[in-house]
Formats: sequence, C-alpha cells, structure tokens
Amino acid sequence: MARNRAGSRGKIGETPWRKHCAVRDYRRGGKRDPVRAVGLVLEYRRQYVVSSTRETHLMSPASAMDEIARPLVRHRYPATAVIWTLLVIASVGNGWYQLRSGIESAAVTAARASISKDINFRRWASSHGGVYVPPDARTPPNPYLDVPGRDVTTADGMALTLMSPAYMLNQLQTEYAGEFGARNRITSLDPLNPNNAPQAWEAQALGRFEQGAAEFQEIVYREDKGYLRMMLPIVTERSCLKCHASQGYRVGDVRGGISAVVPLEAFEVQHTGELLMLLASHGVLWLTGSIGLGLSYRRDRRAETARRQAEGTLRRYSEIVKTSGDMLALVDRAHCYRVVNPAYARFFGTTPEALVGKPVREVLGERFYGDVQPHVAQALVGGSPHFRVTRALPGGFPHVLDAVYRLYRVGGEVVGVVASLRDVTEQSNAEQALSISEAKFRSYLAGAPIAIVVTDGDGRIAEVNPAMERLFAASRNQLIGLLISTLYDAADLERLRQENAKLESQGNIEEGEYRMHRLDGGVLWVVLRAVRLDDGRTLGFLVDISDRKAAEQSLIEREIVLRTIIETNPECIRVTNPDGTLRHVNHAGLAMFEADSLEQVVGKPVVDVVAPEWREDFLALHERVLKGESGRLQFEIRGLKGGQRWLETQEVPMRNAEGEITSVLCVTRDITEYRKSEESLRLAATAFANATDGILITDPDGTIVDVNDRFVSLTGYSREELVGGNPRIFKSGLQDADFYLDMWRDLLTLRAWAGECRNRRKDGSIYVQDLRISAVLDEEGKVTHYVGIASDITELKHSQQRLEDLAYHDLLTHLPNRVLLADRMQQAMALANRKKELLVVCYLDLDGFKPINDTWGHAAGDQLLIETAERLRGCVRTADTVSRLGGDEFVILLGGMNAMEEVEQALRRIFSVLNRPYRLPEGETIISASLGVTLYPLDGDDADALIRHADQAMYAAKQAGKNCFRLFDPEHDRASRSQREQVNRFHAAMAAGELQLHYQPKVDMRTGRLIGAEALLRWQHPENGLLAPGHFQAMLDNAELALPLGEWVLGTALRQLSSWNEQGMQINVSVNISSQHLQQRDFVERLRALLKSHPRVAPNQLMLEILESSSVEDMIQISQTIRACRAVGVSFSLDDFGTGYSSLTYLRQLPTEELKIDQSFVREMLTDREDCAIVEGVISLARTFGRQVIAEGVETPEHGVLLLSLGCHLAQGYAIARPMPAAQLPAWRRAWAPPEEWRAPA
Repeated sequence: MARNRAGSRGKIGETPWRKHCAVRDYRRGGKRDPVRAVGLVLEYRRQYVVSSTRETHLMSPASAMDEIARPLVRHRYPATAVIWTLLVIASVGNGWYQLRSGIESAAVTAARASISKDINFRRWASSHGGVYVPPDARTPPNPYLDVPGRDVTTADGMALTLMSPAYMLNQLQTEYAGEFGARNRITSLDPLNPNNAPQAWEAQALGRFEQGAAEFQEIVYREDKGYLRMMLPIVTERSCLKCHASQGYRVGDVRGGISAVVPLEAFEVQHTGELLMLLASHGVLWLTGSIGLGLSYRRDRRAETARRQAEGTLRRYSEIVKTSGDMLALVDRAHCYRVVNPAYARFFGTTPEALVGKPVREVLGERFYGDVQPHVAQALVGGSPHFRVTRALPGGFPHVLDAVYRLYRVGGEVVGVVASLRDVTEQSNAEQALSISEAKFRSYLAGAPIAIVVTDGDGRIAEVNPAMERLFAASRNQLIGLLISTLYDAADLERLRQENAKLESQGNIEEGEYRMHRLDGGVLWVVLRAVRLDDGRTLGFLVDISDRKAAEQSLIEREIVLRTIIETNPECIRVTNPDGTLRHVNHAGLAMFEADSLEQVVGKPVVDVVAPEWREDFLALHERVLKGESGRLQFEIRGLKGGQRWLETQEVPMRNAEGEITSVLCVTRDITEYRKSEESLRLAATAFANATDGILITDPDGTIVDVNDRFVSLTGYSREELVGGNPRIFKSGLQDADFYLDMWRDLLTLRAWAGECRNRRKDGSIYVQDLRISAVLDEEGKVTHYVGIASDITELKHSQQRLEDLAYHDLLTHLPNRVLLADRMQQAMALANRKKELLVVCYLDLDGFKPINDTWGHAAGDQLLIETAERLRGCVRTADTVSRLGGDEFVILLGGMNAMEEVEQALRRIFSVLNRPYRLPEGETIISASLGVTLYPLDGDDADALIRHADQAMYAAKQAGKNCFRLFDPEHDRASRSQREQVNRFHAAMAAGELQLHYQPKVDMRTGRLIGAEALLRWQHPENGLLAPGHFQAMLDNAELALPLGEWVLGTALRQLSSWNEQGMQINVSVNISSQHLQQRDFVERLRALLKSHPRVAPNQLMLEILESSSVEDMIQISQTIRACRAVGVSFSLDDFGTGYSSLTYLRQLPTEELKIDQSFVREMLTDREDCAIVEGVISLARTFGRQVIAEGVETPEHGVLLLSLGCHLAQGYAIARPMPAAQLPAWRRAWAPPEEWRAPA
C-alpha cells in the first residue's frame, strides 16, 4: 500500500516575478495568443486592401486588437476560476491523503508494537520452559498440550499446570480483548488448539508467508468502520519443538502467525480536528482567490468597454502589435517570414520589411535554427510548444528568449506558425541568482555550525537546522510546532517577554545569554540573537555556550575553593604591599593580629605589630624579598589587644605579567606552642632525670634503652646493669603467664597498660609497684619505644589495707560501720531466707548520753561508748552483728530466731548488760537504752526500710518512757507516709500554680493613707476551692516545705511589687518568713539575687515578718541575718508580739523596725481589760525601744478609736479590708476612706 508522498514544487519560471508578468499580459489584452492576434491583423489588412478604393482607413489596428481581446477576456476568467478551484481541491486531497497516511502509519505502529510484545513473551516463555500457573477458571489446564511434566505439584503441595505461550496468550487476549485497542490472535494452518484455526484473511496471509513474505497488512471496512489487519509469521525455534515436534515442524519452518486487528476509529478521531482545520484553511483560501478573480474580472470588463469606445479597434490592435515588447513573427510552411513586428526586427538588428520573405534559417543562423526547428515542426502538426532558448547576438552577450509557437490557419487551411518571443534574460538571471541564493541559504542552513530556528507569529517553531536538532537532542519533527518559550528556563521567561516586546518595536534582539532545556531533560546555556523577518516570522541564532558557562562555573567554584582554603587555613596568609602595608590577610591572620575586622589592619604597616626588638630583622627580610629573594624569620609580635605570640614567616615575591614585583606573599604560622614545646622538652628531660617515679624506656623488642636515677634506686641495679638488658630480670614469679599475656594484648591493641605488679629487687626483696606502660608511635603509627613509669606503692598498699579496715569499721569502737552493716544485712537476710528463720533488726539509742558528754566531757563519753560496744559484742552470738551508726546509736542484727520468745530473751539479755553501772575515770554512772525492733521478713524485705522501721520503733520506745523496747508499728508508719504524701501534694500544688497570694492593706488610721500590704498565702484547691492557711497549716510546719515555699512567696511578692510600680502604685509589701528559711546560711545571698532579678523594686519596699516565738531559737544567727538584710535595705517586723516568751534582752538584740501586736489581744481589748493592758504595754514598749508599732485584727471602727487613743495609729484588719487578690487592690485603694471617728481633728 505504498503511497506517493513526494511534495510538488513549481517550475523554475513560476516565481512572483513570473506571475507579475502574467498579470501584465492580461492587462495588455489577456493571454498571449499570437495566432489570433497576428491572424486578425492579417485579416484586417486583407480587408483594408480590398476596400482601399472606398476608404483608406476602413478598420484601424486598434479596432482589430479590440476584436482580438474581446473573446480572450470573456473566456479567461471562467477557466482561471475552474483551475483555481481544481488546485484548491487538489491541495485538500493531498492534505487529506497525508492525514490518512498518518492514521494508517500510527495504526501500523500500534499493531507492530502489540505483536512484538506477544513475540517477545513467547520467546521468553519458551526459553524458560513455559509458564506454570495454578489451574483455575481463568487458567484451566491446556487440553491441547500433552507433554511430560505438564501438571506438577510443588514441595509445599501447590498444584501447577504448564501453559504453552500460545495458549496463554490466547487466554489473555480473549479476556482482555475489549480492554485494549489492538486485539491479537495466534493462528496456524495445523493448530494444536482448534481455536487457533485461521480465518479467511489469515489463511491468505499464511499462504503468502510460505511464499517468502515477511509481513501482511491490509485495511478493511465493516459497518462504516475501518480496521487495520496485520500479521507476522511465527518461525519455529528450537525451544518450540517441545510442543510442536510431533507435528513435523523443523527449526526455521513457518508454523503460524500472530495477527493484530487495530480499529482506526481512535486514530481517525485524533485526526478529525486536523482535517477540519485543513478544510477551513483551504475554504478561506479558495474564497479569497475567487473574490480576487471576480474583482479583476469586473475591472477588466470595464476596461474592455472603455477600449470599445476608443478610437477604432483596428488601429489600436495594430499599435499593440507594433509596440508590443514581445517579438512576433508569422512563419509559413516553407519556413519563411510572412509577418514580423518591430520588436522582432530590432532584436535581429534590422527592419520588418527586410525580414519579410526571408527564410528563417538565413536570419537565425544554423545553430539557432537548429534549436527552434523541432518546435516549428511540432507547431505545424498542431502542438503548442513553449520553451526557452538562448541566442547570442554578434558582439553581444547571450539573451534568454521565452518562445511560444502556435499553428495559424485561415479558413481551415494551415498557413504557418506564429512565433512569439520575449526577452527574459533579466528574469532568467534573477531566477538563477535566486535559485543559487536559495541553494546557498539551504546549504548554509544545513551546514551552519550554529543553531538556527525560525518561529511564526505565535512563537511556535516553524523551521530548524541540523545544528538546532543536535543542540536540543531532538529531531526536526519533534521541534516543529513547539512553543519556543517551553524550551526556556522558568527563571528567564520574564526577560524573554521583555525581549519579545523589544523585538516587536525594534525588529531585533541584542545578544543575550539564556538557560534552556533540551527535550531529553538536559540543561544548556546559549547566546541568542533574533531578528524579525518581513513576513512576520522571527529568525533566531543560538550559540551553545554550555562549556563556557561550565568553565566559568568551574572557575567560580575553584575560586571559592581557593578562597575557602585560604580563609580556613590555620596559618596566616597575607599579602603585603612594597611599602610594607597590609593588602589582605585571612581569618587566621586576623586572629594572630587580634583584629576584629579587616578594616583594622588593611593599609597599616605590618611592622607596627612586630615586637620592637625584632623590627629591624623583619624590615631587612622585607627588603630582601623586594629584591627577588625569599626568606624565613622567627619573631615575636604584640597583638592589637596586647597578646604576645611567636611567629615564623616565609615570604616570597609576587610578580605581574611583566615580571615586576608588585607585592609580597607571606605564609606565617604561630610557633608559640612549638617554642613552649621546646621548653617542655627541656623540662621533660629535667623531669626524667629528677622524677620521683622510676622511668624505664625500651625499644619495641623490650630491650632497655634508658632508665632514670629513681628507677636505679627502686630496683637496686646500676644503670650499666640495666641498659641493654630485659625487664624479665624483675620477675618475682608472683604473676602467672596470663597476667603478662593480658599486658601485651593491651599494649598491642590499646597501646597502653596500667596496673599493679609485684617485682623483685636485686637483693631479692619483693616490692609492689604501680606500673603504667605507654607505646611511643612515629608519624606512621609504628611503635618506636615503650615507656614505663613505676612507683613503689608497698607502703601505700599497707596503708590502703588499714584504710579499708577504717572504711568498714567505726574508728572509736571498731564495730562495723554503716557500710559494712549494709553488707552484713544482705548476708543475714539471704541466710534467713534459706533457713526460713527470722532476722531481728534492733535500733538502739542510749538514754541520757548527752548529759554525760556535757558534764564529764567527750573523753568520758567516748569511754562509755567503747564500754557499751564491748558489752553488746559480748552478749550476742558470733554470727550476729553489732554496728555503730554514729553518736550513741547502734544497730544489732540477731539471726536464727524462730519465735518471739527467743527475740524477747535476747533483748532482755541486752538490757541486762547495759543496765550495769559504768565505771569511768570521772566516776560511776548508770545509763539505759531505748530499743526499736523490726522483724525480717514480717516487716519488710528492704534493708534500708528495715533500719528505718527500727528507728521509728526506737522513737516510740523513748516516748514510752525509755529503757524499753518497742516493736515496729505499721499504723504509725502509714501515718508518716500519709504526712509525706501531703507534703508531696503541696509540692505539686506549687508546681501546678495552685498557690496564690492575697494582700491585706495596712493603713494609717489617722489619714487613711495606704502604707503597705501583707502578703497572705491561699491555696486554690481544684476540689475544695480557695483555702486559707488554717486548712493546711500542718503542711506548712514541715521543715522540707520551709525553703521552697518561702522562695516562692518572696518571688511572687516581688513580681507583684514590680507590676504595681510599673502601674505607678508605690507601696510596701510585708512577707511572713519562717525561722527555718531565715536560718539558711545563704539566705542573704538568695534574697539579694531575688532583688537583683527585679530591678524595678526598691529593697526598702520589702518587709519580712518573723514570729516572736521562732526568733529566739538561734538568737545570734537570726540577729546576724537581720542585720545583713537591713544592710541590703530590707526591713523586719516582729509578728504576733506578746504571744512568745522573749525577754526584753532578746527584744533589744533583735534589730527589727516594727512590732506587730497579735490580733488575739486586739480583738478582745474592747471587753477584756487584761488584753487592753497588754496592748497598751506593747505600744509603750515599742515607743521605749524606738520601734514602729502596728495592730492586726482591727475588726470594728471602735477598735481603731481605742488604738488611736492609746497611741497606735497603724493597723490592719477586717474593719479596713479583707485579704484580696492583687488585681483588686488598686480599685480598693481608690475607693477606700477611713471612718469619720478615726479622722484626726483639723
């Protein structure tokens, strides 16, 4: 089904210039018809001769030419319209043919691809012995395959059946036939499977394959739908003989075919749009041409009418012939001229009269006549030859003549041939030049080394050259039609739009670099220049500069690498100008000069940082380098920040292209540490000689190289005896071979060993030494020496043994201490478990021991403890343990108990020995003991818990009256744990932010002025709501809470004070502080740090309130703390004054600024004279000691009136305000006004 796909091209003469000539001919009277024109002239001449007697000018030449032109004009346009329509139809047909060919080509490609997949699958399956699958409804056993091993079972019991490739392909093709466009089928003239029997067209194809055909394809139509049918032969291969040898096939035989039927509908739909576009474009083209012809026809009709109305047609036609630029001649059958016009005669250099009657051969010459004679003969037999001929005039250049010969008849008789010649030399030369130019352009386009692309007005690629194809790794077909903008990188699209706008206005684009993408995904850089052509298209030239850009990028990266190397080099790299000023320096150099930036040092003389004593040498080196030498110098510098360093610099000259020295390159390294190392080496040599430890150096083989004096004295050998020997001479035999194997394994793998060993001196004595051996490595990591450092630790080991005894025993009584007790308890507990016995843990505390210490001194107390230890050790069994924990506390472990009677008997024995009198140097005394007892495993299985339980039971014994024992009470333990849980809950409340501070105002009752507020703790309990301290006072009394709670209260109060200060509300705040918190050794430092963290709070805005009853616990320390806090600016108030037992001496010693009368006295002073007297006494006492006094508990205006009368005008209480959140205090302050009876008289 081959088709002619060759395109049509116009003849050489069909150029725009040629078409212009045709239009010009038309305007002069239509098509050139020399026969008609000359014949009419002759006819009218005949009429003129016949009628000359009547009228000389019967018909003018113009009239004759009009008669000629009329039929030409009348018939030319219908013919032209028909030809135009036929050309458009032919173009449409050609376009349809091309589209149709594309449909068929795509269908053939799809069919081949589908068949190729089947063939490849068959070959793969055959080469692998077939495809085994589990038999099911979709893949039943092949009933047409009967070979050994068709049905098998795997080792795990799975049944499999062999599917021949053909059968499996048919199964798959049948199942998926409707799912894919192409439907394949396998067929054979001798099929194993009847389903593979060929259809009629398949049988025809198989027949052609047997005749040697390699492929069969055809297009058929069914129910107005087209289908491509294609088949390729199946050639028998060796792997096919497994199933088909029985049919007689041999390798190479054609035993069937694989066919594919492809519906054309999908491809036709794909090309429908293109066909519609083709019809639309040709319709517009045909309509445009037809309109043009109609307009031309109407115009020429008007011209014809005008000519008819002119002077006479004969004269006009005659003039046309005479004045025609074309050469016209009538040649008779004898080849002689009958008629010639002036143009013809002029071409041959003569006159018409001279040519008429002459033979053509004579005028044209033999050569020219030989060229035209065949055409004359052709015209005489009815032909219409149209040809070109070259005629060289004498003495002139060749002329190209366009010739048309037509047969001329008169009354049906052949008269001769009319020859119409036109000189087209210039046209021919122009066409030839154009052809040459086009050929050169196409040759240049094809061979141009740079890429050239032509785009249409929409920016789509219309033409490319091979260089463009190579540049973008794509074929011409792939590029044609693409939007050129899709090849540009997204980053360049905006610039491309700007350049296109410039192209529209200026007609060209200046050269620019762009990043573009190849169709295979590669990226390239090009230089682009474009110009706008006259027809609206754009011509672009692209030069690939990817290598240059890569080189530039490589240079940039190399520069970055070099700069990075220079800037990160640990050595100083600097460039110095010839005058000694610094031009550039890297970061290491800045660090050496102690400069923070380049600006500090660039342009400054380098010699300025050189130490004065080295400047002369430094300048001398610089001068030598400027003369072309290079040099090295070690010198000292003084950094910009005063630091001193030793440097070593290597300087070389740097020259320009002319060889002139323009600068000096200096590489400088810091050798400060190196010089220190030299000093260290000298010190090391001194240390080696004078070290207190023995030092031994050997080579890798163990031969002794050197020893120091201490090693000589340590071993007893002289230096001469040791050097050259082997350390084996020190072996004592007390370490086995494994000891030395382990030592060498560590030395070879870890390059070091440390441990203790027992060696023998020269005199045979054994000593213990602490030995550390290290390997010395060279630069390649090889061992060059071993260095051993030995210390004589014989006495240390003896002392260590004594220390171990002290570590596990009490120094005074030599009883096991707490550490050894823990080990003994573990052993005793394990023994009790094995024997199912009880272990009794007794915690003993002596009663009345402190008075003995206080009365007779510590020596007597120590003697009593020693005696007690001896008595306890004597009243227990050897397996039992008596331990002293410290002070007068002992723990006794009694094992092997099976009943409480045994326990009580042992305890009575202990009490009996302790209750005997003690005879001390100071006198005789009797003491008793309190015992707490717990039983393992009844009371717990943890050693620490057992001791803790026994301790609790001992306290219970003391509370019971002392000199007795008590067993551990679990209920009491649970109460202790409950208290612990409450403390933990309070800690959690602090962490969760449940605690708050409320503030109760303190005022001056006379003026109503707010003088401060007391911070009071509240607990916003998640379940019980807001709680006052009375609900959790038991927790607050816990010593563990004193410090964290006090810190929290102080920090919160200070933050609130800072917030109020920012709001412009300046007041003082007092905070209650516990004695435990106040007695912390770092209390003042912590308070000072808190105040420093709140800079907006003045220290004098904070007052600490301490309880009178707690202030006497440690009067000296508390007084010192108060004075230190007052030095910071913090003031103190003595809270609840009158409830404690402090004396006036304590009051005088406590440097507090304020006394606060307890609310219990103030509340009852209106009704209780004694309370009123106490209040009056406190006010008088405060006045006497110069202290400020304030009353709390003022609940009614009457309380305030009485206090004012007694001389106390500062107060707080419910009559003033209840404690409130901090946010409410500013509003309260603005609204507060004291009762009228409190106001001072004006």
